[in-house]
Amino acid sequence: MLYLVGSRKIVGYLGVRNSYLLAFILAVLGGVSSFTAAPFYSTIITLAAGGVNIPILSLIAGTGLAVSDSFFFLFGKKGRQALSLKTKSHLDRLSDWLDSKSRWLMPAIIYFYSGLTPLPNDVLMIAVSLSGISYWKLIVPLLLGDITAVLFTSYLTRAGMKFF
Repeated sequence: MLYLVGSRKIVGYLGVRNSYLLAFILAVLGGVSSFTAAPFYSTIITLAAGGVNIPILSLIAGTGLAVSDSFFFLFGKKGRQALSLKTKSHLDRLSDWLDSKSRWLMPAIIYFYSGLTPLPNDVLMIAVSLSGISYWKLIVPLLLGDITAVLFTSYLTRAGMKFF
């Protein structure tokens, strides 16, 4: 579709405000999970190539991703209740070990994983929630990582457009 229609025509048809709304809705509904990364990133690439403001797109879509990732954190929290006592005890030891490390270790891991790797965030969120980490300890690095991921994708798209 991008080849036949062109990204500028798609963004022109949608309008800039609707483009941001579309990015947010797709980020919240689809997010970057194992199954929905392709449609989300295709949309981000189309919008970035179509000329929308990349910092605004990154803030809006990154916030939507953080909302979507928060659902996976909640699923993991609820799933922890269904675990056996032995498994919970192992996870509690992991949580205690993580707490004993530098207070910047877990936020750094979350930021780098969510912002600088192409891996799905749902796996990270479920693992972090099962280990007992507080939501409030992870939301800021997660949000910054999600914004960074969209920012890099958008700027790489614009840079790549110069070659085509």
